[in-house]
Amino acid sequence: MNLLAPTAILHSGEMRVVHFQLEEMNFAADVEEIQAICWAYPIIPTPDLPEYVEGELYLRDLRVPVINLRCLLGIAPRRLDEDMRILVMQTSKGLVGMLVDKLHEVIKLPPGAVMPPSKGHPEYISAVVPGCNLLLPDFERLIDGLDESYSGEYFER
Repeated sequence: MNLLAPTAILHSGEMRVVHFQLEEMNFAADVEEIQAICWAYPIIPTPDLPEYVEGELYLRDLRVPVINLRCLLGIAPRRLDEDMRILVMQTSKGLVGMLVDKLHEVIKLPPGAVMPPSKGHPEYISAVVPGCNLLLPDFERLIDGLDESYSGEYFER
């Protein structure tokens, strides 16, 4: 199940996305794919997890792993602060929280604004919005490559 690419690339009408930031890079996620947005402070550190897992949070009585997108994308780590947010998304492995540096606003994109990525973009980018300089990650592809010994154990709880 690909969360964002089919919606973004094949979307013929208006699309709403949440604009977020990692370092100085601008990203967006389809509003339809986000289950919740949380502060970064309820993250519960959990021992013996891979480096890219910040910990977990409890959301509606469910344990949700929180993936640090900075770490997953090879960006230098940063201390948690009040600007950081967690985008909780439904994936084929269950609910997953994506820790982002800063959340901006919801943007309405007109039909035709979302384009396929060019060859120079990383493979985890499913679409781009040239007019807004936004990258739309394929979150399913990002988590699909996670350590199977971890993800198989954790996501099936």
